[in-house]
Amino acid sequence: MKKTEKEVRIVDIYIQMIIDEALFKRKKHVLEEKINEAIDSGNQPLFYELANEYSNLLTSAS
Repeated sequence: MKKTEKEVRIVDIYIQMIIDEALFKRKKHVLEEKINEAIDSGNQPLFYELANEYSNLLTSAS
């Protein structure tokens, strides 16, 4: 059964949504790890920088 052009576009959009979600989750996880490392090492400037990045990431997702 041949998919119509509309069905193909819908599948492409769905695939892109899955990829975007995976990238978002990965970036969030990496930032959380770096923030924890900055806290553990007492690096306050790095903590603030990463916390700002984290906040921007979460804001852009809403």
